[in-house]
Amino acid sequence: MYTRIFTELVLLTIVECDHWEPLNVALVTPKDIPRLPAKVTEEMRGVILEMRSLISVQIFDSDPMISKTVIKQCTKLWKPNVDLYLDRFDEMESSHSVDLSEGFDTARNGVNFVLFVQVNYTRCDSDNGLLASAAPCSLSENIRPLSGRLNICPHEDRWRAFKAVHDLFRHELLHALGFGLILPESSSIKSRKFQWNYSDRKQKIKSEYMDFSKVALNFARRHFACSGLRGIEAEDADKTHLSEYIFGNELMTPILSNEKNYFTFISASILEETKVGTRQWYKTNRMLILAETKSYWYGRKWGCEFVEKSCTEYISSRTNQSTFPFCNENDLLQLSLYPSNPKMVCFLTNTGQLLKFDFHCNAQYYLRARTSPTGLKAITLSEQFPSLYASKLAKMYGSDYIHRFCPFIQEVIRDRIVNIPESAIVVRC
Repeated sequence: MYTRIFTELVLLTIVECDHWEPLNVALVTPKDIPRLPAKVTEEMRGVILEMRSLISVQIFDSDPMISKTVIKQCTKLWKPNVDLYLDRFDEMESSHSVDLSEGFDTARNGVNFVLFVQVNYTRCDSDNGLLASAAPCSLSENIRPLSGRLNICPHEDRWRAFKAVHDLFRHELLHALGFGLILPESSSIKSRKFQWNYSDRKQKIKSEYMDFSKVALNFARRHFACSGLRGIEAEDADKTHLSEYIFGNELMTPILSNEKNYFTFISASILEETKVGTRQWYKTNRMLILAETKSYWYGRKWGCEFVEKSCTEYISSRTNQSTFPFCNENDLLQLSLYPSNPKMVCFLTNTGQLLKFDFHCNAQYYLRARTSPTGLKAITLSEQFPSLYASKLAKMYGSDYIHRFCPFIQEVIRDRIVNIPESAIVVRC
């Protein structure tokens, strides 16, 4: 009996208590950074405030100091001759000068994460579509990142045409916290090789799976109605983003929709699992995530044929059913004969209301790349559907590499689908 009590007392002394606080981000910005459009700075501030309600962070008992070495490895802002400003966005909202030459004490400054804002002109100029990018600074032992860098491209013409600035900063802040950028200590299924089948040909491709996705996989199985789904497919071998083709307008795909991007249980669960060591780093507000998850329509109940097989196999499996988000062979024949005629797609709401939309089939000559990250080679519409060989579409493609050259509905890949009701599913018209 005495031995048992003594053992329990010893165990109690080594248990570490979790201490959680709302994510409280400060920005460190150089004085000479190019002026950004007002909507950019306003949305950045709005996201930082919103994330206080969405994400909580583990507070570790160790030194909350971000060392000069970490800052020096992460950003050029550590230099003593750089004039810097620290912006806080909590109830003590303030802005004042700060010196990073000896490091940064998060506790003393009343925050638990610091984002170093900078402009990397080389990277911005090399990618004419880049608006921003982010990554965590180096880790100290098994403690979550205390800081990250945010690279902003100050090209006003790019920002002017982009509507989803709010979602962009949500996306980049998750990367700064470590989403898709932390290597796990161990991994389960990392990838799968399979055949991408067409009507009379096939290609061998390879899909990579996201790390830290055990819980996310359970939700994805329910969302896609595919109980045998083996992993959360990543865009490429870097595993930084979810697959654009599979997850569409989920917040953590590589190409953000110009309309709404949803922070669902998929990416929230991956963030919650992201850690090194035994202690959890992040928690998300499940009630707020649920609201966005319910509105996430892309992929809902599309089945294993969509998420694990080729688009041709998916279309073939939908006999007497809608082939959304794709056009089928008959749709494309109609497009070749009557280019202006729309394709009708219907959604059924959870209240029984039938909503009808007029969409159009996509067809394009030019491609940004002829191979997708999975290794899939470009294939024309007539190679996918032999009946199109004599049509005007014979040498055209259904989409670009990011959508695996599949015959997508134009409004899907051009971000023109809005106002789909919560929990609505695609049905035959």
